[in-house]
Amino acid sequence: MLKEIKHLLTHSAIYGTMNILAKGVGFIMIPIYTHYIPPADYGVYELLDLVVMVVGIFLGAGIVNAVARFYFLYDTEKERNNVVSSAIYCLCGILALCIPIVCFFAPELSILIFDTSQYSFLLRLVFISFAFNSILEIPLSYIRFVEKPILFASVSLARLSIQLGLNIYFVVYQHLGIIGIVYSGFIASMLFSLFLVFSLLARVGWTCKLHLAWEMIKFGSPLILSNIGMFIIHFADRFYLKKYTSLTDVGIYSLGYKMGFLITYLIGQPFGMVWNYWRYTLIEQEDGERMYGKIFLLFSSLLFFGWLGLSLFSRELITVMADPKYYEAYKVVPVVALAYVFRGIAEFFKGMFFIEKATAMMSGLTAGVALCALLLYTFLIPKWGISGAAYSTLLIFFLLSTIYYIIIEHIRNIDYNMKSVLNCFVGAQIFFFVGLKIGYLTNTFMSFFVKIIILLFYPLFSYWIVLSNEERKRVQGIIHIILNKGFVNRVNR
Repeated sequence: MLKEIKHLLTHSAIYGTMNILAKGVGFIMIPIYTHYIPPADYGVYELLDLVVMVVGIFLGAGIVNAVARFYFLYDTEKERNNVVSSAIYCLCGILALCIPIVCFFAPELSILIFDTSQYSFLLRLVFISFAFNSILEIPLSYIRFVEKPILFASVSLARLSIQLGLNIYFVVYQHLGIIGIVYSGFIASMLFSLFLVFSLLARVGWTCKLHLAWEMIKFGSPLILSNIGMFIIHFADRFYLKKYTSLTDVGIYSLGYKMGFLITYLIGQPFGMVWNYWRYTLIEQEDGERMYGKIFLLFSSLLFFGWLGLSLFSRELITVMADPKYYEAYKVVPVVALAYVFRGIAEFFKGMFFIEKATAMMSGLTAGVALCALLLYTFLIPKWGISGAAYSTLLIFFLLSTIYYIIIEHIRNIDYNMKSVLNCFVGAQIFFFVGLKIGYLTNTFMSFFVKIIILLFYPLFSYWIVLSNEERKRVQGIIHIILNKGFVNRVNR
């Protein structure tokens, strides 16, 4: 068990480091963005991003998700290479047919979303950027399949550096605002997509197996409905806020939302980059189902730890990173972050639908929860604005994770250690409210110090919840050996 956890955590840590670097760069850029870009324009950029996501739901046909499932269905390198190359041709064909159509209707989309056609050019540019980014996902997935996390990190770091440099040039020196951000994203995605795709095809071969492409489309097509549902859950609140409040509120809420989304960037995504392909081989092992449940407990405890840290320091993060116009965003961070804890749990449960090829069932469940989200947004956002949007998101992701859990228990009965997960969750809530209350009673320095102490105590609490007695003894033995080795080395020197 500890060997599997070590493998998972080691690779996740490498991917997580890249996400931390990416978000660190994002944090560094926040003062620049908020200085050169007013909240209303920041809201426009957010809506541009959302429109592209809507279009992307239909254009990808779930091909990127299908690649992992079909890659691990085969044992020989030749068959696996055929899966990868066929997926590239399939996705490129879909995008080549559809992107010109959506670009043609860019003026109408601009009028529909922004009540003006002035954003038509930006819409076309972000649509093309989306196409390059979608294709780029296949070579990046392949790098993870063959377990080359260092190569993945190197590529990601190079891409991040180029995009950061272009952002600074266009936004700070050319004063192009959101247009500069779009330009830099387009240039970086185009360069890396073309380079990596042709490099990958040179490695795996230029073969296209039509039957494989068709099987992947059949597997991924039901995910279109699921993706529509997830988009509604994730982003419809921004459109409701635009209607019932203002673009300024959309910008402030979007910043707070991005801070809460750090749970996914720092924990959920790095974990998923390993887990989303490793689960297919793990579940087939002799003790796979027990390890599957144990890894869920470990993942949940990491999510709760991340939520605790982010929530305790949300005010400080916003104050340091953003312009005073955005300070109100800190209020929604703990709520949105907790919502993304439940979203991470739902993503873990979703894996069982992929393993059992039950994507149609999963899509139907997601669509039903999305309808509930619309009802909550309709009732809560007009009355409570930003707070209503945040609490609606929390309730919806909790509902989604609960429904997924109930259904997958009937698909395959696995012990997910739910009692221990609940203990970790309750413990995180208690630690948070203690830190919050003590923080109000002390000065700024003492408040920061107390929060650090509380945050550091939570892993010790989780240690006794997550690991069994036998596993705790093994960990203690390893620590004892390491400490003794270090002592001997010092004596010898």
